[in-house]
Amino acid sequence: MIYREQITNKIESDLFFAALELDLFSSLDIPKTSLELSSNLGYNQRNLDLCLNALVSTGYLIKTENKYSNTTKSEQYLSRNSETYIGDLLLYKRKMYSIENLTQQIKQGSSNQTKSLPYDFKTLAEYTCKEMRLFRLEYFLSFTTQLLKDHPNPKILDLGGGPGIMAIDFVKQHPQSTGVVFEKTEVAKITKEFVLQNKVEKSVQVYSGDFQTDELGSDYDLILASGVLAFAGNKLESLVERIYNSLNIGGYLIVVTPHLQDNETEPKEVVLSWLSGRLTGLDPILKENIIYDALEKKKFNYIREYKEPLYHGRLYQK
Repeated sequence: MIYREQITNKIESDLFFAALELDLFSSLDIPKTSLELSSNLGYNQRNLDLCLNALVSTGYLIKTENKYSNTTKSEQYLSRNSETYIGDLLLYKRKMYSIENLTQQIKQGSSNQTKSLPYDFKTLAEYTCKEMRLFRLEYFLSFTTQLLKDHPNPKILDLGGGPGIMAIDFVKQHPQSTGVVFEKTEVAKITKEFVLQNKVEKSVQVYSGDFQTDELGSDYDLILASGVLAFAGNKLESLVERIYNSLNIGGYLIVVTPHLQDNETEPKEVVLSWLSGRLTGLDPILKENIIYDALEKKKFNYIREYKEPLYHGRLYQK
């Protein structure tokens, strides 16, 4: 029954995030009984035991002879002892996508008169750095290396690049290349920190400003526009024009954008993930057909699909 499933999913979600907040997974790389764990953490043993059993039932933990331990994936991604820990990112995104005030927002509407994105992009940039390196970077580097193999000194632009990891790791892999990351002023500060931390300040520049109106630089062999064009609003044609002018002849444009369909009900992941932002006043996300039409109107040549493990889009050429 679908309604029972919804309730079960809600309970499982609450249980998972409570385990993250309590940092249970970090203590279970080595098997422990609930008594050992409660003694170490100072939690109530009875209720801890109930929740540990529930985490076993949902596949996050393993139970063997009354001892609990992480599954392989829980140890890899949910334990702070792992270099690939993403628990803090998941907790941040839960807050970012929260619709806990949904009933009030439906009744009263939005109080956000600026129509700006209701997210702390500086904090988001810090948290998503690891996510990019874990799930996106390998594919991006492989894809772009193949594209630019005949360019001895390629120059790339990561438009709206957050922490700048794509450009940073590209120039680290290709020492003769240069990169630019363009971000909002408040995010560009953290981008510059990542550039310095990675010691690529001679190869990677950080531009700050408004991508909808400001100049983007020039002579790029490749531009990555991930999650940018969907928020151009009525300035889409102007932005596409400036992207086109910034590219060298034969240069490539990778576009990654939410694949929101015309009826605004598909795909479910896009509709739900942007619901919190839309409820607080975010302007409509441009649908993919509008974006692609604007690119082709500007005579960008569609080459093929671009499919990362988490996102996909299109590859164009000038």
